[in-house]
Amino acid sequence: MITVNNVSMNFSGQTLFKDVELKFVPGNCYGIIGANGAGKSTSIRLMTGQLFADSGKISVLGLAPVKEAVALRLRLGYVAETERLFDFLTPPELFAFLKHFFPDWSDRRATELLHRFRLPADKKIGSFSRGMYAKTALITVMARRPELVILDDPALGLDTVSRSDFMTQLIESIQEYEHTILLSSHLISEVEGVCDHVGIL
Repeated sequence: MITVNNVSMNFSGQTLFKDVELKFVPGNCYGIIGANGAGKSTSIRLMTGQLFADSGKISVLGLAPVKEAVALRLRLGYVAETERLFDFLTPPELFAFLKHFFPDWSDRRATELLHRFRLPADKKIGSFSRGMYAKTALITVMARRPELVILDDPALGLDTVSRSDFMTQLIESIQEYEHTILLSSHLISEVEGVCDHVGIL
């Protein structure tokens, strides 16, 4: 599903990590935890083709993340740490826009999740709270059936209650998936109830 072979990455003149070896097999939920600045988001950006590694090789779904970025994005569901949506749209308007880019998009699934997450369908996304915004971003992935789902600290910035509610609903949604999931967080308590395997940076 994902292989990382001897990957090294330098940032601002410092070595962020060196000769990293990782292997993720299909059908599991993986967690990456570590303090802020440990390299979680950088690792994910390498896997999703947003950054070049200084050395080594990365393969995701059998594809080179940078060279085969378009093919990868059609098979990958990804929510970034600082995900930005189209704030001037309502959720249904956003979903109607996205469905044209993803053949595996399900209107029924998007509507079900909108109701499950208790999100208003008639309000602009830009007016949402941080928690509502995060749930909307999650729907843009879970309304599809990607082979691999990558969530980069999706509950970042939420207060304790909102974060707990978000993670509960995330777990409920993940249980309906049969594919591979990679979740990053800086909180052990978040990944321990979700992930089959956890790595620490």
